[in-house]
Amino acid sequence: MTKFSQAVVNIVRQIPLGKVVSYGQVAAYVGVPRAARQVGWILRQLEGVDIPWWRVVNNAGRVTIKGNKYVDAHTQRGLLRGEGVGVRDDFSLDIDAYRFVADQDKLKEWGLPREYRDMIWQKFSSRLIVWIAIPMFLLFGVGKVQAHEGRIVLRNGTLACEGISVWKDQRFRVIGRCSGLVYPYQEKINNYLLWGQPDDNSAARVIDNIEVGFWEGSIDRDFSQVFITAEGNTSPRLPSDIVLASGAVQQFDFSPSQIVAFPTPTPVVKPVVTAVSTNFRWVLVTVPIILFVLLGVVVGIIVLSRRG
Repeated sequence: MTKFSQAVVNIVRQIPLGKVVSYGQVAAYVGVPRAARQVGWILRQLEGVDIPWWRVVNNAGRVTIKGNKYVDAHTQRGLLRGEGVGVRDDFSLDIDAYRFVADQDKLKEWGLPREYRDMIWQKFSSRLIVWIAIPMFLLFGVGKVQAHEGRIVLRNGTLACEGISVWKDQRFRVIGRCSGLVYPYQEKINNYLLWGQPDDNSAARVIDNIEVGFWEGSIDRDFSQVFITAEGNTSPRLPSDIVLASGAVQQFDFSPSQIVAFPTPTPVVKPVVTAVSTNFRWVLVTVPIILFVLLGVVVGIIVLSRRG
């Protein structure tokens, strides 16, 4: 068995019961992010249940095993269902609901370099980062909200993508993820690119190549519209005609007008009761705010410590 094959088997052995990963994830955890097909070939040679090969599925959320003389898709579906993974009759599943994401400690244990660990962890933890970022904005603020900072939403049938755009270091930093992309799209068309359309009507600009459903890039122009195309390479000068989904930046709104005020209670006649009531209202309003701030600080510390 080659060193690469041994590394693949080692990763697959550590996928927890009831969880799944994609072939691309295994390749990324081994340190060769573009070797998803090789991972599939290695797993097809396995038999028995000593190594949980069945916990590796297509990144689109489908059981696509083929070319194995020992087992077939029905076998894999049965093994996954036996572990509580909701595989449908058409061999599809909600991969995001069952996806195993290795933490920084596990990535370090696998011998991956620090910079690569950070990149991989961010790629597969983008949803967590997105939903942590918004509370951080609310808690600590980032100055005046730019017109093109906000939530990004793209939808088209079963394809759904969400992310955020944030102004930092004179650029819009864009991060998010997609569900429903099928790799490859067609023969020789195996890349998905996220584009931003500048407001000045200049040529669309590539934000990032969407790998295993995740994207993280930037754009230096004001933009309000985004779209995804299928491409034959990762660096085209212009987008292809194969547009899979499009959407817009929904601007963040942290204005005071969006703050919901508590209704004013009916005054109580007895002075003592009024004082108690007032103090109680103060506790109800203040304590949740303090707890929310503390929670945000703790989450921030955890995220920073994992990046370290």
